[in-house]
Amino acid sequence: MGPRLEIGGGDSNPFFSHGGANEGFMNLFVAYEKAGEGAVVMTNADAGGILADEIMHSIAAEYAWPDWHPTVRTAVQVDPKVLAQYTGTYALAPNFDLVITVENNQLMTQATGQGKFSIFPESETKFFPIVIDAEIEFFKDGQGKVTYLVLHQNGHNMKAQRK
Repeated sequence: MGPRLEIGGGDSNPFFSHGGANEGFMNLFVAYEKAGEGAVVMTNADAGGILADEIMHSIAAEYAWPDWHPTVRTAVQVDPKVLAQYTGTYALAPNFDLVITVENNQLMTQATGQGKFSIFPESETKFFPIVIDAEIEFFKDGQGKVTYLVLHQNGHNMKAQRK
């Protein structure tokens, strides 16, 4: 199976994208199907994905793309007891989990094979990292127990059941 394209955006202006890596290199491309606009960012660093993502956000802002532009958010205070309800392991895909922990009254997330970083509350149920443009939203069942989260990133909504 070859590389898969990520599809995002709205029906009126969908985009497709793909990131890639070889040892020492990271790249990202985004193209809008109907508008015929796009960009490719190539880096020569193993951690170049973060830089490529930031450059793509700048390009999106400059050319007024409906997606990929930076999001401005404001952190709010959330009771540490509420934060504790979100801790656990959430399955995003087979063999790929998000682990949510609390450290020093700060919610932390770590994906399988990736580093751990802080996520900040935008509301009592929505959190955002600073290192990538994404949002994690927690959902409860009828009894008030957190049962899954949704990772909102690059026009995609990925549901992750709590293990």
